[in-house]
Formats: sequence, C-alpha cells, structure tokens
Amino acid sequence: MWDFDNTALNDVIRSLLGVQNNYQLPNIFILETKEDTNYTAYCFAELDIKFALGIVLETPLVCWNFWRLSVMRGFFTLRFSPKDGRLPHWRATLQGLRPADVGIDDLVHAVKYETGVRK
Repeated sequence: MWDFDNTALNDVIRSLLGVQNNYQLPNIFILETKEDTNYTAYCFAELDIKFALGIVLETPLVCWNFWRLSVMRGFFTLRFSPKDGRLPHWRATLQGLRPADVGIDDLVHAVKYETGVRK
C-alpha cells in the first residue's frame, strides 16, 4: 500500500509506474481519498515486510508519515472506509507485469478505526 498527500494524480501514477516496473509488481489500484490531492494505492503481492517497506520508501512522493507508521507497526494499514465524510473511489489501475499472488480474502485481520484511534 502507498499513501500520497497533496499530490496530483499524474505524479502518483508516474511514481508508482517506476517501482512497479523495477520490482515486476502486479496490478496497482489507485483510489482518490481527497479530491485532486490525496490518493492511496494497493498492490496484492505477497512480500516480506522489510522488502515491501523498502519498495514504499523508494517510491517518490509517498507520504513520509505513512511509511514511518508502517515501520513502527510492522504492517501496512489498508483503509477503505470514509474519512471526514469522504469515501475513497477508484481512479486508475496500473496494469501489472505478473498476476497478483494474494487477494482481499488472504488478509490476516481487519480493524475498525478512526485515524489514529483503534476501536
């Protein structure tokens, strides 16, 4: 997963295409979380957490705070619920260079939370 704040969609796409090509990643799905400025991206590849963190760190324009929190937690948080009344919606799919090797049904657990507060 990637998180981008205050970034144009075309810049998000260019940023993700670079790491997708470098690491031969499957499809990457981009969702807009705040109109024209904030995006999250999802890629369903099973990777070691340290390797995945390295890919995210190597991604230009990624939100530094998102990366830092992922390191501290030891996992990525995939939020797909509304935030501040805004529901994320699909904006683009970057066609992968290999098939996905995991899916939503393979997620280990789900936690309902508001930003910064677990419930």
